[in-house]
Amino acid sequence: MKLCAGCKKEIADEANFCPTCGIFQDKDIKPKNKWYFKKTSLMVSFLCVGPFMLPLVWFHPELSRTAKVLYTIVIVVLTYFIFVVFLKSMNSILSAYKLSTYM
Repeated sequence: MKLCAGCKKEIADEANFCPTCGIFQDKDIKPKNKWYFKKTSLMVSFLCVGPFMLPLVWFHPELSRTAKVLYTIVIVVLTYFIFVVFLKSMNSILSAYKLSTYM
């Protein structure tokens, strides 16, 4: 029996990961990334929920800190411009509605 590198509980010698905490024991075996860390999933989540997907960027294990900051800035700026366009379109719809009620 050997000790887990994470939680220090005893695990089997041939175990690749701890059944308690899930930490991989062998440095040669890399855990597979979750589906929500793939770049396509990040893009789709941005298109669906906008800035609410930022935790996925910040918890991404392969992105550097500067990449996370750049992605955050780009997402916030894009969200701002989309919001401005939305407000302008709502104002034009409202003004068209007001014009149609007076006729």
